[in-house]
Amino acid sequence: MTIEHDELKKLVPHAGKMLLIDRVCDFDTENWSVKTQTTVRENCIFFEKSIGGIPNYIFIEFVAQSVAALLGICSKTQGKKNGYILSVSSLEISVPALALNSKVGVFAHRTSEAGNAHSFCAELFVDDKNVGSGNFTLMVAE
Repeated sequence: MTIEHDELKKLVPHAGKMLLIDRVCDFDTENWSVKTQTTVRENCIFFEKSIGGIPNYIFIEFVAQSVAALLGICSKTQGKKNGYILSVSSLEISVPALALNSKVGVFAHRTSEAGNAHSFCAELFVDDKNVGSGNFTLMVAE
């Protein structure tokens, strides 16, 4: 099931130019996974003309918003609310920037849970090519 940008506004605590993801392409609330996509545009709040795109470290924010969308979807059935990044580890990105007009995808899935702490493994795709990954630990507010 695809969830487009306008519907995402109801699921994530981001608004205006800070809402980076265009759509949720797929999700699984039982296994806690989500796939999102966006197109890099010049009007993105993080766009830097000097590099012709978005710095690669904004992958962290793409993951945060992807998981926020998943939490928003889960809140309808499981009462989950907001998540806050506690740590990022094993972050590897093979491109210096996410280029203008490229299609950026994120796939994140939960790998473990301990109380309100949830660990996710996430992958970054640019034009369907895997260019990065990392592990993220979040605190989820009930």
